[in-house]
Amino acid sequence: MDDWVSQLRTELSQDEQEEKRLKQRKKRLGQSLASNEALLSISQGKHDTRVAYYHAQIAALRRTMEVEINLIGRDLSRLKSLTNGCNRELQTVKRRIELETQRNEETRNPAVFYTYREIKREAYGIFYGKNVFHVDSKLWAWGASFISTFSAYLKHIKVHVDSRTSIPDLFQDIQRCGSQLQSLRLEISEVPTYRGSQKPSTLSSLKLQAPSSAQKIKVLCSATTVTAELNEACSILHEVLAKGFYESPDWVFRCKQERSSKRRSL
Repeated sequence: MDDWVSQLRTELSQDEQEEKRLKQRKKRLGQSLASNEALLSISQGKHDTRVAYYHAQIAALRRTMEVEINLIGRDLSRLKSLTNGCNRELQTVKRRIELETQRNEETRNPAVFYTYREIKREAYGIFYGKNVFHVDSKLWAWGASFISTFSAYLKHIKVHVDSRTSIPDLFQDIQRCGSQLQSLRLEISEVPTYRGSQKPSTLSSLKLQAPSSAQKIKVLCSATTVTAELNEACSILHEVLAKGFYESPDWVFRCKQERSSKRRSL
């Protein structure tokens, strides 16, 4: 009887220990489950944040592309209107030639024959010589120069200058216009990039082989907020266009000192 009671107590003690061990294991499993759930929640939050960031980037890129497409469409429509105007001028010249030919036939004078190139040259001279043309910096970015294409006819040019404008290409196109250029207007909204820098001091090294023969040269700041750097860039570009080079205040001061020293030595 005592042995049976002792064995029963031993089994009860073992059961209690097993129950404690199971409770401890259950507690550890609960803690591990809570930790995993917390990590999963953090990972899910990071994933949602990353997805939201990517969606925002895609939306911003889509808006930028839509703006660029609208600008390209606007420029294409402007070029189309210019082409239509040129065609109208060409038709006017053709009608004028037909009338002159009829008059010559009636008076039995030799007819004056115009080639297509002569008609085109006369029409271009009328259309591009009497109008003011606005040139945007994107035309150089596309690898096409409006000024270079019609440099033989342009008399009045207005150029919008920003950080994308290639100043060497612009000066080269202005030189191509030659002596028929009458007015030149530069509207600067940003300091143009030259030699990898957007500082106005780098523009002081610019030179123009033949200064513009335009009677009216204007360089204006068209930015909403005009800074000292923008004013400096405007003054430098105006002097280069007018004189062919930029005379810095230090250089002028040194020249005056040299002249005065020479006079004293004499």
